Amino acid sequence: TGANGYSVTGQSILDYGGTYPQQYDAETTRHVISGQATYQVQRALSVSGGVRFEHEDGTTNSGTPLSATRNNPGAFVEAQAARGPVSVTAGVGFDHNATFGFAATPRVSASAYLRKPSASAALGDTRVLFNAGRGIKAPTIYQESQSLYVVVNGTVPGVDPIGPERGSGFDVGVEQGFAGGRVRARATYFHNNFSDLIEYVSSSVLPQFGVSPEAAAATGYGAYVNSSSYRAQGLELSSDAAIGRLTLMASYTFLDAVVTKSLSDGVLSPAINPAFPNIPIGQYAPLVGGRPFRRPANSGSLMARYTQDKLEIVLAGYFSGKADESTYLSDADFGYSMLLPNHDLSAGFQKIDLSASYTFHPRARWYVSMENLLDEDYQPAAGYPALPFTLRTGVALTLGGR
Repeated sequence: TGANGYSVTGQSILDYGGTYPQQYDAETTRHVISGQATYQVQRALSVSGGVRFEHEDGTTNSGTPLSATRNNPGAFVEAQAARGPVSVTAGVGFDHNATFGFAATPRVSASAYLRKPSASAALGDTRVLFNAGRGIKAPTIYQESQSLYVVVNGTVPGVDPIGPERGSGFDVGVEQGFAGGRVRARATYFHNNFSDLIEYVSSSVLPQFGVSPEAAAATGYGAYVNSSSYRAQGLELSSDAAIGRLTLMASYTFLDAVVTKSLSDGVLSPAINPAFPNIPIGQYAPLVGGRPFRRPANSGSLMARYTQDKLEIVLAGYFSGKADESTYLSDADFGYSMLLPNHDLSAGFQKIDLSASYTFHPRARWYVSMENLLDEDYQPAAGYPALPFTLRTGVALTLGGR
């Protein structure tokens, strides 16, 4: 039974043919060394630069075995400038990945005070903010091992190594102070595009990606390629207030996300449950035009923190609305009768945490935390099972220092 009101009854396939449990061995070791320096050109102008070198060793023994060594150098340069009520930060990162080569990721941020800060005025400072930039995410060693280029052994003309997932976006917002700065409120609009996302595409569909029929047939079942894209926009609201020893914080996010492109088999040929004949269903991936799985349209948080001398108590709540999802099930006849419509399939949830700490020595602090205080059964965004009520306590020691 889904949170969207649909329900089915029957048997589903638990294990397909083969020996269980099936083992998947993968290991990645990563070493990183980095450094940066900042030069103060003028009082209101500084320039920073840095370099980074990453060395990866990894193996995977699933599908096409792969032992990979990747050396990934990178660098960045950034300038920070301020003039009157306006401040600007602009920079660019440079990465050279052993798998896909060179990529540049620029970013710029700017803010300006429309009203100056005031320690006494009821209506305090007003500041507008703007951010824009691009980013990349490198494929994992497993994705590389099952990528089209590796599966066909790099011998097919026109097939390049798998590339990075790419993102670009901007946000614009306003921040307002009240009561001499003791209360702050923020509102931000954001818009992001995620392209070249990595997904598994079957050999029968690969020709739609521009792959020759010979190369597609050489993959056997299929391969990972950069063929999916999402668009996400929305509104973030937040506020915090300091009332004596009590600090209150609240936030809310509205997310309008949609899949704009996908070559997944289940997306190109949606499943249809005979019980819901007019509703296409994404069995293993969200359909084009639908929401990405496990991304709720509404989410938020509340937090209250009380401090007195050496004591601190924090009560935090996390709230999530309904989200699109799939049951991922096939029935006993390899059909779709165990599938439910994706929209709002996962129920909303709330997670409440309570923690406290007491510093009884400059280098020793006792703490206790109770996570998921209401023992809520929920589905986090990452898709892994939620932890039940958990109690932790102990003493944290600080060593070293002057």
